Amino acid sequence: MIHNLYCALEHMLALHSQGEAPDDQDLVCCYGRMQLMLACRMFPALKDVGEKQRGA
Repeated sequence: MIHNLYCALEHMLALHSQGEAPDDQDLVCCYGRMQLMLACRMFPALKDVGEKQRGA
């Protein structure tokens, strides 16, 4: 999943550099999701915090 997000982000950035900018919100969202997934892999306890907040 992280690889797919990275590829999508790389593609969006390439379009952006060519002047064919995708929606900035999509770019930020994709980057944010990738960062969140990487953080959850490095710090598994973060995933538990998110699940506890949804269940509360």
